[in-house]
Amino acid sequence: MNLIKNITVLFLLFASVLITSCENEPVGSGSPSGTDNGGGTTTGYYFRVTKDGVVKQWSTFQAINPTALNSFVISAADSSTSMNLTLFNVSNIGVYNLSWAEVSCIYTEGTTFYTSDYSDFNTSAGNITFTELNKTNKTIKGTFNFIGKNQALTSTKVFTKGEFFLKYTIQ
Repeated sequence: MNLIKNITVLFLLFASVLITSCENEPVGSGSPSGTDNGGGTTTGYYFRVTKDGVVKQWSTFQAINPTALNSFVISAADSSTSMNLTLFNVSNIGVYNLSWAEVSCIYTEGTTFYTSDYSDFNTSAGNITFTELNKTNKTIKGTFNFIGKNQALTSTKVFTKGEFFLKYTIQ
């Protein structure tokens, strides 16, 4: 039951961020490689992961830094999938091991969730690493990996070589 509540809270947080974003620039604009995406802009920002051996890349992503919680919420989505990385009590670069409700990863495929916080109150082995946290330019860069399980603990997906470089907004 806690897992459902956590997933619901993360989904609502992600939805509220998308709805209330105050930035005038498009979220996740530009191609992942930083080349011209046809609109004449290049950003170099990216969010991708290898899921069960296949590279998954998103072109729509967002990172927020709720300073009151000293945390980061990093989200990517397309029409059928999404990935959310959540970290509480983060202030510097470093390795953040996955831990129940403190540092977590959630991948959504249709209506199925694959999460690092399992419904039996165990947590996936894995981590999120911040390799760069530029507070002047408000950019964050890092890697992640985990094994996601569905709510019934009957199916898994392995996420490796996750990497991101994003501009974040402070809230």
